[in-house]
Amino acid sequence: MSIEVIAEVATNHGGCVSLAKEFIHAFAPYVDTIKFQLTRVKHLRREDPQYEWFTRAELTLDQFAELKAECQNAGVGFLLTVYNAVEVWEVVELGCNRVKVGSGEAGEWGLAQEIAKTGLRPLISCGLTGRWQTRYPLDSAFLGCVTRYPAPDGLAALALHTDPALCGWSDHAIGLGELEAAICVGAQILETH
Repeated sequence: MSIEVIAEVATNHGGCVSLAKEFIHAFAPYVDTIKFQLTRVKHLRREDPQYEWFTRAELTLDQFAELKAECQNAGVGFLLTVYNAVEVWEVVELGCNRVKVGSGEAGEWGLAQEIAKTGLRPLISCGLTGRWQTRYPLDSAFLGCVTRYPAPDGLAALALHTDPALCGWSDHAIGLGELEAAICVGAQILETH
């Protein structure tokens, strides 16, 4: 059985492309794919507690293209999480063939419709939204997750065992125990934060 391991960089680069490249090269020997978050401040309210951070951490499409090329040079895949239907077309413009949807957005009908128009394969986390509550086809790739940071131990195997349609685990726990448990119950995709 082949297992894809995805390393989540998110916005930890703080808007610094050279730091993002350092993450790529630090993770590349150990993972198959590196994931970033495509965030756009224009979709946030100024009073949002993350507004200031995302103002600094927002990358342009050209910068994401540079990171995608860096991932290719490092021999790993490139993946983006989107939060808004408009951003889906940026992923298409970058030439990606799939997109990540976080559990907070998994139930958003407009986002699901826009992804369906593109032919992108969605990878959907189910934590805040159960798989049966999403707007995605049942043959999509669904990951179980717990959205609490850090997540408590002991939930990966339970979630994957309870819902065999989940193909993987998006891990927010400290350490490797939850990833190991997910592998033991058949996870094919592991996303680690």
